[in-house]
Amino acid sequence: MTNLGEQMQMQELYCDNGKVRLETTAGGKTTVRVIRPDQQKFYFLVLNQKIVVEVPYAPDEFKNQILAVTGAHGKYQLVGPELTEGVNCLKYKGTAGADKKAYFVWVDAGTKAPVKIVAADGSFGMVWKNYKAGVQDAALFEVPADFKAVQPSQPEGGATGTGK
Repeated sequence: MTNLGEQMQMQELYCDNGKVRLETTAGGKTTVRVIRPDQQKFYFLVLNQKIVVEVPYAPDEFKNQILAVTGAHGKYQLVGPELTEGVNCLKYKGTAGADKKAYFVWVDAGTKAPVKIVAADGSFGMVWKNYKAGVQDAALFEVPADFKAVQPSQPEGGATGTGK
């Protein structure tokens, strides 16, 4: 695969009745984004520093971050079946956002789970591995009690915002 820009490894993605937890590692630092529409809250956690930034949930701001990545947002055209990452997939070409940026999404033909997404220009790519369907632990969508809340603009501990 060609250079995909900044390398980011997705570690875990959990979804349960509208709640989303997205764990990522970049530059050796693991962060967690938790979207709680039921509480009208968005949490950004920095695990190694045990800090959390809490901001009001704004559906229009967050749907592009999560839904476009999981293939639930945008316009799609079926390209056809394709084997990728060892999985029999259906490949789609999609466009999203005001700039109509093009990308390709591979969806497991059997489970309909996303397997891979790559921007058509090669600027972004993500692969989902070890996908398991099932009931999610409610604690995944809660902020640990020992985390310190910081303000989005507060530089303490390296938190500078929600990463948007």
